[in-house]
Amino acid sequence: MAEKIKAKSGTSQGFEIVANREGLMDLALACLQLAMQTENNEQVLQSGGNHWHFAEWNSNLAPGSDEFIIVYKPDL
Repeated sequence: MAEKIKAKSGTSQGFEIVANREGLMDLALACLQLAMQTENNEQVLQSGGNHWHFAEWNSNLAPGSDEFIIVYKPDL
């Protein structure tokens, strides 16, 4: 998978995500999949299916990026 997303913390603007069209679509899909989960699905929440890792080791961030996790927390 080609790197399509670069994430950096500590920029003058705070946390920054820079992506091409495919990277933005991947990010949006991850958010949509999390948002589509039912709030009372304890099995998903307990199995760790309530979050999405973005990291070089997960092949979805460009080299030198800062890892981040998107977490679905229905009671937030």
